[in-house]
Amino acid sequence: MYSHHFEKFKDHVNTNLPKDILPLDEFLQLRTDVLANTPGIEPEIPGAEPDDGPPGVVPPPGVTASPDKPDAETLAIRDKLISTRRAIYSTTEAEVSKRWTYEEGIKRPYFHVKPLERVQLKNWKEYLDFEMEQGSHERMVVLFERCMIACALYEDFWLKYAKYLESHSVEGARNVYRRACTIHLPRKPNIHLNWAAFEEQQGNLDGARDILKTLEEAVPGLAMVTLRRVSLERRTGNLVNAERIFQEAVEHAKDTNTASFFSLKLARFLAKTKADTEGAKTVLKEAIEKDKENAKLYLQLLDLEFQQGVRPDEDRVLQCFDLAMASQLSADAKLTFSQRKVEFLEDFGSNVERLMTVYEEHQKLVKTHSGGKKRAQEGAGDDLVPAEKKHKLEENGTMSMPPPMTMPPPAPAPNSLPPPDPNAAPPPSYNYNWSTGYNQPSANQYNYGQWGYGQQYYPPASQ
Repeated sequence: MYSHHFEKFKDHVNTNLPKDILPLDEFLQLRTDVLANTPGIEPEIPGAEPDDGPPGVVPPPGVTASPDKPDAETLAIRDKLISTRRAIYSTTEAEVSKRWTYEEGIKRPYFHVKPLERVQLKNWKEYLDFEMEQGSHERMVVLFERCMIACALYEDFWLKYAKYLESHSVEGARNVYRRACTIHLPRKPNIHLNWAAFEEQQGNLDGARDILKTLEEAVPGLAMVTLRRVSLERRTGNLVNAERIFQEAVEHAKDTNTASFFSLKLARFLAKTKADTEGAKTVLKEAIEKDKENAKLYLQLLDLEFQQGVRPDEDRVLQCFDLAMASQLSADAKLTFSQRKVEFLEDFGSNVERLMTVYEEHQKLVKTHSGGKKRAQEGAGDDLVPAEKKHKLEENGTMSMPPPMTMPPPAPAPNSLPPPDPNAAPPPSYNYNWSTGYNQPSANQYNYGQWGYGQQYYPPASQ
């Protein structure tokens, strides 16, 4: 694949002396190996008498040859140098061959605001997974950096990069999160939440708070960010700040549904985390005043009363049921609350008269609800009748119906068998003895007599 590079390298080695193209340490090491392992080459003896030349003119050992007329030692050093580089070349070629398919799949290695094709994204993902399996950290970092140029607007790749670096370098992972969240993806919530969780794991609580606060200011109205801020304060034991964040979310909610959602979360927080049941009830009742058609608020209030104490307070639970029944909930929701009210009194009620009264009210509600649904279905059926037929029906009082279709009588089946002879005797297999019955076993055969099962039963005489 890259053979022409290796050929140029060999030409370079063969046209130059080794001492001119190699560092001194490597050259001396190669010369030592060659002299020790190649027979027929005698090394110069240290301390031997030099030639007749003047002092300082004699070259050092191993450099007496010229490029045009190399001696045996120079040729051996060149062969040794080429063989060592050939092993590196073979290894490099094998590694390049493994990655050539992925490299060919990269059609846009530069950054552009235009989205990448799915094939490109899949190729990058598979390339990164393959490189992770190889286990080379340096290659992984280089490939991730290449990927982040083309995929800078995709938070999945940033998260993959950061998660990989978390096990190698905490500061490196923090730098990746910072680059992604402050430069390329300032409005992407998922990577911000992961960055905040990472900083919390490292003990940087103030940093995690700043990250979530910055995200909430950049993208207001995200419930997950508010809940993550509350969770952070709760895990650190700062319950006052957690309650304050919930209250601010309820007050600054854009619509009623959002306010009811945070009210439910706040009530659950007060009841389960701070053990403030009365405060939770107050929050729910205030939310019901603003959102009277939200069945979840009534259910949460009912759940608080039901779970308070070992035995629920019957009067307070019934007050919650009555509050739901008197609200502006739909008929289906009221029917559900009525059914649960009956079940509650069946399980925990102390007065049977109250139970029967509630049961009768529930039956009336069921009949009313069934009648309303039936009338609604009939009205929907009338709407399906075409206008022309409906007008004709109103004028004539009846709707003309087409005559019923008559089916022709079935054709007689062909007689594949000859008619039976009435005077012929039946075959032996049909000679059943009907007078003996089915020979059923008697009651005494199964020892039923002791239980009186064999006795005949006589109905009482009519008066």
